[in-house]
Amino acid sequence: MVPVRVGQAEVVSGNDTPAVGDYLDSMDPRAKLVRKVRVLKVVAIVETISYCCLLVPMTRKYLLDDHSQTNYLVLRIIAYFHGLVAGAFAVMAFDVRRPMSWSWPFFGATLVGPPGALLAHWRLRHQPIPAMVRAQDMYF
Repeated sequence: MVPVRVGQAEVVSGNDTPAVGDYLDSMDPRAKLVRKVRVLKVVAIVETISYCCLLVPMTRKYLLDDHSQTNYLVLRIIAYFHGLVAGAFAVMAFDVRRPMSWSWPFFGATLVGPPGALLAHWRLRHQPIPAMVRAQDMYF
């Protein structure tokens, strides 16, 4: 079987399904936004979970006055991963802010810990993705 180019898709004779790379390199802004929103929903939940996990060692350190080496290491490890996830969430939320027509105050509210991440998750689930997305609105 010899691959044949048909438009943008590579088709193997006898098989009319496009190659996987054609879906990944899609230039349709709405398809990109759909993928970004899907990932942002998951990252919002992970950010909330990481924040809640961070509260346990912080409570032990500051309220229970536990300055043990174990609690210190746990706090540092969880804080590191929470920082990565929170930073990724902030960048991704900024990326979908304009095409999803979020206001600046709403965007600022999404950056306020777990309630903000859950608020963003709720709005992404209930706000329909616009039928027309301009390429100028997409940053990445």
